[in-house]
Amino acid sequence: TPPSSGCHPGMVSFYDVDSADHLYSFTGCFFTEKLFPFFTPCTNDGGRNCKAELQSVQQFEVEVTLDTDTAHPNLILSNDGKQVHHGDVRKNLPDSPKRFNSCVNVLGKQSFSSGRFYFEVQVKGKRAWTVGVAKESTDRKGKITLSPEDGFWTVWLRNGDEYMANDDHPVRLSLNQRPRKVGVFVDYEEGLVSFYDPERFATVAASYNGEPGSGFCGQSFRKSSSSFPVVTVTSPDSSLMLHFLHI
Repeated sequence: TPPSSGCHPGMVSFYDVDSADHLYSFTGCFFTEKLFPFFTPCTNDGGRNCKAELQSVQQFEVEVTLDTDTAHPNLILSNDGKQVHHGDVRKNLPDSPKRFNSCVNVLGKQSFSSGRFYFEVQVKGKRAWTVGVAKESTDRKGKITLSPEDGFWTVWLRNGDEYMANDDHPVRLSLNQRPRKVGVFVDYEEGLVSFYDPERFATVAASYNGEPGSGFCGQSFRKSSSSFPVVTVTSPDSSLMLHFLHI
């Protein structure tokens, strides 16, 4: 709650000093205490803290299969439900309430309404994809906005090198290297969604209880709703495969 002493909102901004690029700003901040510079030695170059964090969430790995009843008619799923690719021909399928009919999305069969879970998607060599989780109540018809307000927590790649955390106000992600796999971790009770590059022990983006994180803010899980894994395949030359650690 903003203070009542007539203070004006402040701002925290981040810049790439070498390129003079503006990275991100937290606006509407009200500061009531001293501020200190803050650092965490958890980097994208394989720092031990990130490795330990990733290993701690990988113990919650779950097996996810894709749900044919939700898949857009252009998507082709493997028989085991572990792989999906974009087909050239739109199949003539029943337009059930579960099915995405405009956006080329598919949900996982498994839903989660408590506890913690982690899964990985292999995205190696792909130029466009979307990975994350979605609320059970999300709209499946017509144009869809991938944002927490609309029930989606996702990151995506477009045009081969444009990574985005799809917040209500999307945030461009600057990654040192292209991930070959994306790990997704959800702590339902804590309202936490995190995305990892598991091969480099790096955090890609995170949301925590609706507070600003490395990509998301503003919306957290409602305890009464279930969440499903969601993936998007946007072009005929793309395919995505679910990857399992078998820990």
